[in-house]
Amino acid sequence: MTDSESTTAGVSSLSHLIQIAERESWCTRPVCTTCGAQPFRNALREIPRDEVIAGLRLLSRDFISGHTDMFRLVISGISIFGVGDELLVPLEGTPAGEQLRANIDYQHREYERRRTSLATQTPEAIAERRAERKAAKLQATAPHRERKAASENGIRSAAQELNETPAACILGLVARREFDWPVQAVGGLVYRRLLEHHKATPIQGNELRTLSELAERHSGYWKKLFDRVS
Repeated sequence: MTDSESTTAGVSSLSHLIQIAERESWCTRPVCTTCGAQPFRNALREIPRDEVIAGLRLLSRDFISGHTDMFRLVISGISIFGVGDELLVPLEGTPAGEQLRANIDYQHREYERRRTSLATQTPEAIAERRAERKAAKLQATAPHRERKAASENGIRSAAQELNETPAACILGLVARREFDWPVQAVGGLVYRRLLEHHKATPIQGNELRTLSELAERHSGYWKKLFDRVS
C-alpha cells in the first residue's frame, strides 16, 4: 500500500477529504500536467457520490471562493460528463449550486466565443475581412490620391505650356503665371532648355533680374541656373 493509499483509507466524507488534502498539501488543479491531481482524485473515488453531494451542500461561499480549483475538481470527479449540469438540482439553493451555475455559464460563454472565433477563420470570412480592409484603405487614401491626380494633371498641363513657349519667353511667363504646381518644381521642367538658350544668348537686363528673384525665392533649379548663366 502506498503512502497516499494509506492516507486515504477510510475516507468517507468530503469534509474529511478536504482536511487530508489541506494537511498533505495535495495538488487540486483540475488540469495539472505534472501529477494530474491523482491523490485527490483517487481519494474522491472512495467516497459514495451521494455523500460527496451532501458535502458540497454544506460548503460555505467563503470556502468555495478560496478553493475554486478544488471545487471544480470535485465536480468533474462526480459529474457524469464532467460538466456538472445534472448536479444543479441537487445543489439548488446552496453556495455550491450558485458557483456551479456560474462555472457552467462561463463554459458556455467560452464555447460560444471559440465557436464564433472559428467561424471567422473560414476562407470566406478571411476574404471578406480583406475586402473590407481594402475598401477602408481606399476610402482613407482617397483625398491623397485625388490630390496626387490633380498634381499630376497640373504637371502635364504646365509641361505642355512650357514646351510650347519659346525659350526666350519662358522666364517672363514663369514670373507672371500662377501654376498649379510649385514654381520650384517648374524649374526642373525648363532648366536644360534655359541653360542651352542662355549659353547661346547671354542673360542680362530684366531677364537676369527675373532669374535672380526666382533663384532667391524658390532655390532649386532656379538657383542652379542663375549660378551657371549669370
